[in-house]
Amino acid sequence: MLDWAHSVYSGIFAIRHLVQQGAVSLFLVFLAYVWALWSLKASMASMYQPYTDPDGLTKDLTTSVIVPVYDEPEETFRAVLTAVRRNNPTEVIVAVDGGSASIATVAAEYGAHVLRIAKTGKRGAIAAGFAVAANTDIVVVLDSDTVWSDGMLPELLKPFADPRVGGVTPTQRIMSPDLNPVRRLADWIEDLRYSLTVRAQSIFGQVGCLPGRTIAYRRSAFEDAVQALTGQKVLGVPMKIGDDRVLTGELLRAGWRTVYQSTALVLTEAPDTWVRFWRQQLRWARSSQRETVLSLGWILRKPVAALVFFSDIVTTLMLFALVNLIITHVVQHDGDRYMPDIPVLLAVSLTLIGLLASVGLRQIGHFRRKPSDIPRLPMFVAQMMFVMVPTKIAAMATMFHNGWGTRASEDIYPEMFDTTPVPAVRVRQIALNAISLSLTICLLMAIAFAVNATAATQPRQLGIIGTSAQFASAKSLHPSIRGDYVPFGGDFAESLVLDQHLNATAYITWTAVPGITLAQIAAGDEDAYLRREADAVRTYGGMVYIRLAQEFNGNWFSWSGDPKAFVAAWREVWTVFHDAGATNVRWVWGPDLLTNDNAKQYAAATTPYWPGSKYVNAVGPTMVEFAAESNCEVACRMSRIDWIHKTYGKPVWLAETKVDLAEAKPWLTSLDAALVRRPWITAVAWSETPSRGEALGQAGTGEMDWQLPGYPRLESLLAKAQG
Repeated sequence: MLDWAHSVYSGIFAIRHLVQQGAVSLFLVFLAYVWALWSLKASMASMYQPYTDPDGLTKDLTTSVIVPVYDEPEETFRAVLTAVRRNNPTEVIVAVDGGSASIATVAAEYGAHVLRIAKTGKRGAIAAGFAVAANTDIVVVLDSDTVWSDGMLPELLKPFADPRVGGVTPTQRIMSPDLNPVRRLADWIEDLRYSLTVRAQSIFGQVGCLPGRTIAYRRSAFEDAVQALTGQKVLGVPMKIGDDRVLTGELLRAGWRTVYQSTALVLTEAPDTWVRFWRQQLRWARSSQRETVLSLGWILRKPVAALVFFSDIVTTLMLFALVNLIITHVVQHDGDRYMPDIPVLLAVSLTLIGLLASVGLRQIGHFRRKPSDIPRLPMFVAQMMFVMVPTKIAAMATMFHNGWGTRASEDIYPEMFDTTPVPAVRVRQIALNAISLSLTICLLMAIAFAVNATAATQPRQLGIIGTSAQFASAKSLHPSIRGDYVPFGGDFAESLVLDQHLNATAYITWTAVPGITLAQIAAGDEDAYLRREADAVRTYGGMVYIRLAQEFNGNWFSWSGDPKAFVAAWREVWTVFHDAGATNVRWVWGPDLLTNDNAKQYAAATTPYWPGSKYVNAVGPTMVEFAAESNCEVACRMSRIDWIHKTYGKPVWLAETKVDLAEAKPWLTSLDAALVRRPWITAVAWSETPSRGEALGQAGTGEMDWQLPGYPRLESLLAKAQG
């Protein structure tokens, strides 16, 4: 239990670290966007009221019901026609779109005006039915698998008491939603649509898509819309799917109001297999994306409808960007900066809890209506995130495909196989498909590039090496890291307590001491001490960066000169901490730059000390410029740091940075310019302590004990180093 509590505590600190460094800023932006959008829709939907007709203006309206049908099970089709007849429309027209004679026979039994036409698609069937319809006031288009409730039609007509209304949609629910999981999900989606989005749009008369299962149109509005429906072409290619979105768009473009009548209820079929369900979603998404693009010339005049359509696209692309960001961080192995190693179980748990909480809170209305769906929330979230989003991206890439996709007897992409259209039309269809695919790929690549660029330019951490007073005195720089020196054999506890009090990330340079050798550490002689410090770090819980035995490739510390012993000791220390559960440690491997060596000499002096990628989170060279070393300025040192980054493939820290006061202004100016071109330098730790040479009174060290608060211009230059 205590171990779990420590893991939670460590996880909380890791999340705080992510927020401070901007690594989750895109996620927070997305979260804020989703909640703002939902809140806006919910507030608008709460104002919705169904239409009433107290003066009876609609009771004498005449109606023509057009039922385009291709192939429907007889039992379902009879139920549809029976329900229509119980609602007493003026006339019923069944347009049999290339279907069997049995369908026509059934329709005739119910007194319908039956049209048998060659297979032309739903658009042609609607137009054919309208061409023979009587001169009624209202035209209702009904899908052949949708059953009306008793009294549905009179309720559907009530909004037409308002002469501005051109189209009305009823409440639509799935038949037998608990029959299988596919129907259950379809019903959940419909419930959300009509309880939130459609209600919100309706109060402004801007329902962007009157779903085609049942739509009532004012005849004068419908006439022009049908002409646009049957004549719609893109680059000379006739469009075949998305009739409801096209008809609704034509009404809105002409200035009619499109509304929702919640008191009118219809029940409709849904696919019974996942393959057909997701094909249906793909088809709907294709027509939605296509019509959004084609309506750019006028849709902004209908801001509520535009908000829903554009937000649907933006939400999908933002989710793609978030996934891309996560993959980028994993591939780049930037664990010390972007993705602190929260324990896997805790990370998964926190992510799942956060996701379920965010989505679940927005489902409260649905759960009140259907509490049995509460335990199904995880599956709902998984399907919306990992199936619906890719489906919508695929729809964007294939928005001009004309296949129905849910009919077993019809090719998914008939334009690729049908030999009856003229070759020029088939060529244009292929060109349209290529254009939408290419543009989508370019858009996704642009998003990926932007995300990678954002990831590469996250704010750089700034550290102050010094006492708590020195850290506090640099508050104008907003440092996030406090560095301290602890001799091997000493305690971390006091330093960690100070860091916690200062709300700073701990950074400890663990220095070599005479009397304790690398061989003793590697042999396990110091394991008891190491376990004590590991326990202290684990209990602390916050992020701790440790630079062990810095500047090992020089000759001024007692642990230098034996690369094999150094590597063995480093791995032993790492293993003890790892086995103790101190997963909140980041290991900083800290060579000196050895500016008097040439490149070949430097590689030979440094590479043998490399413990291995598994044991290192960041490479942290010392970058202290003494007065006597002015022959190697910033550019000279940066060329060596470039080699370090290329060779070891880790984020780089400037783990100890200081300059002689006389050189400070030009040196810091050059440093700022160099850092702009090196986003992989993720932290700069500025030392406010006297250098070793200064402390020992060695000649040639210059003035190294100056501190930033006394030099505001230099302080501002260092502030720029954060990027």
